[in-house]
Amino acid sequence: MKSNSILLRPLVASAVSIAAFKAPRNFIQAYAALAPRQVATSLHNLFVAQGKLYFGNIADSGTLSKDQNVAILKAGFGQITPENSIQWEAIQPTEGQFNFDGPDEVTHASTVMGQYKGQFRAVLGDHCVRIAFEAAREADPDAKLYINDFGLGSAETPKLTTVMVEHVTNWLAEGVPIDGIAALSHIGSQTHIVEGQAAGVRAALEALAATGVSEIAVTELDIADANTCLAIESCVGVTVWGVSDADSWRPAENPLLFDASFQQKAAYGTATTSISGSAFSSILYKVIGAGAA
Repeated sequence: MKSNSILLRPLVASAVSIAAFKAPRNFIQAYAALAPRQVATSLHNLFVAQGKLYFGNIADSGTLSKDQNVAILKAGFGQITPENSIQWEAIQPTEGQFNFDGPDEVTHASTVMGQYKGQFRAVLGDHCVRIAFEAAREADPDAKLYINDFGLGSAETPKLTTVMVEHVTNWLAEGVPIDGIAALSHIGSQTHIVEGQAAGVRAALEALAATGVSEIAVTELDIADANTCLAIESCVGVTVWGVSDADSWRPAENPLLFDASFQQKAAYGTATTSISGSAFSSILYKVIGAGAA
């Protein structure tokens, strides 16, 4: 893996408490008119009861414009990550021109990591990761700094985990201020998640945790395998990548915990039972079939 292919996202700066939402214009009115809760049991509360920090989800202005999404997020989840609005191409679509309207829909932020305090060089070279982390630490000394990458734990890309472990181990030895590693876990096939993939996720998280970072997290989950995080002490939380299948980036696979009508699926009940149960076995369910029921 080349160093310039590693995506650094300000995870904690973007992962905020639901209580800290900056309300869109119609947000307060929407709360007042919410229908009865569509979540019987909070996944976040269950996860916290097991010693973790959060069970989260994603949101952007489009998600928050739907009352059903707001109701589900408020009732079942305890952390929010902006889906796309805080990515580089959204915040700075043209060099030197910044737009913070998207992330401000999710949480009020007069600055994002000091609005990139300091200067980016035209060519960062091999030290781009060190520069990024040191600049982020200077801009916000209290933030948890994660390196976040795609494909960690996937049976199709095992080398990504190996290379990430090597890089992070070396960076930590060099004094790069990396607090955690986040694994984007968009796993599953067109019809179902297979046992080998679930095992790969756990093995990857264990390898990432062994690098010496203080914590790890699963940040983009399309299927419910929360017990993988439960079984690893330094895994602090899970973020599911979407509220309902209506807004999923993988709509054909019905990968989320609520269907396109915002109704709780069987998979949600499976997740709550598994998280609160004593057996930390992987949740294996059909993405199309039992997961969509």
